[in-house]
Amino acid sequence: LGTIPAGKTSHELICHVDLLASMASLLKTKLPAGAGEDSFDCLPALLKEKLDKPCRESLIKQAGYVQGLSIRKGNWKLIPATNKKKITELFNLADDLQEKNNLAEKNPEKAKNLKEEIQWNRAIKRASGEKVKDNVELLKKGMKKKEKMKNKSKKKWEGRVKEVEEKKKQK
Repeated sequence: LGTIPAGKTSHELICHVDLLASMASLLKTKLPAGAGEDSFDCLPALLKEKLDKPCRESLIKQAGYVQGLSIRKGNWKLIPATNKKKITELFNLADDLQEKNNLAEKNPEKAKNLKEEIQWNRAIKRASGEKVKDNVELLKKGMKKKEKMKNKSKKKWEGRVKEVEEKKKQK
């Protein structure tokens, strides 16, 4: 195994839940079925290896209140309005790491797209409780539920289904 280079930084989006899959990868072992359903192997990023694609495209997490979810995708973070929190907040973390400048009104399309991604993810997870990232049938069901998605978003999920199918063929 390699070592983590001193003084190096990574711009990969990594969450504490990714430690499970990453440590399994480090130990060259497979996780049991159903374990770490939302854990991604980020070991290559930790070892500063060149990545063909990001470890994860987005991160959906609890936003600090019951039923509140937020999403981080690239430099953007969205905290949608809920019954308890009446306003939607959108931040560009590249320019505003302290989250002081709410850009939701200036970027309604970005806010809408990120909110749809939270809703899609929530619907899929509730539909089965199964491992979403590698379950082709579940991804296809989610696509059917979101037929009204914009072509851009739909193409992204179709690409993900194709990627997962190809990955399964390689196993």
